[in-house]
Amino acid sequence: MKYYHTNDEIDEIGEGLVRQFDFDSYSNGHAVDIEKFITDYLKYRIVYDNIAERDASKTAFLGDGKAGLCVWRNGRRESIVPPDDLIVVDSHFSQNSMTAQRRFMLAHEAGHIIMDKLCGNTATAAYNNEFDGEREYSLQELGELFSIKETQATSMGVALLMPKTLVTSLLMMLKEQRHIPIYGNNVLLDRDRKIIRDMAEHFKVSYKSMFYRMRSLKLFEYRLIDEYIAMNLGGNGWLSC
Repeated sequence: MKYYHTNDEIDEIGEGLVRQFDFDSYSNGHAVDIEKFITDYLKYRIVYDNIAERDASKTAFLGDGKAGLCVWRNGRRESIVPPDDLIVVDSHFSQNSMTAQRRFMLAHEAGHIIMDKLCGNTATAAYNNEFDGEREYSLQELGELFSIKETQATSMGVALLMPKTLVTSLLMMLKEQRHIPIYGNNVLLDRDRKIIRDMAEHFKVSYKSMFYRMRSLKLFEYRLIDEYIAMNLGGNGWLSC
């Protein structure tokens, strides 16, 4: 029977890898240099190219020396076979304004490499696919997007970018307590939203990624939405005016 690592296991392994890669940076709570982690620790190369897959959501590719990738060459689509030590990222994401997105997709591909190795396999070809809520997907495409393999690669990528210990330590430093109150399932006070934004900037990830990471680490203290309404809108008296 095939064994799938739990999220807790992935968190511990990912954080352990970050600590081994650069202990000084980790011990000072710094964000991991994911590009250097890939090139110096995992021994993979990273190149930026004009990916030309007909599915525009495919924004990065982990080569295995067998699977092909479409790229633009002189205005035409051309199929190449990236070697088995190469990650190809679409050139659009090399811009400074795309730092958070680039780091996430690189971490995802690193997650594939690590999870394959944990299962005793060589890394197989994999795309980084951006889910488009307005697009119609086939059942096969949805199955690929949300497969165990993709989910676990994403979980490992998240563990590399936002190690559990560093996230909780930074929250304690900024908030001076372990949890942030959240009203209902999604509503935050402005001051707490700023804390999450500051944490996202520290780890060089998006606000959305930081929010979901904190949710998965159970760093929110859930309260009734009625409490938020009473504090900010005056409750029934305000609403009845």
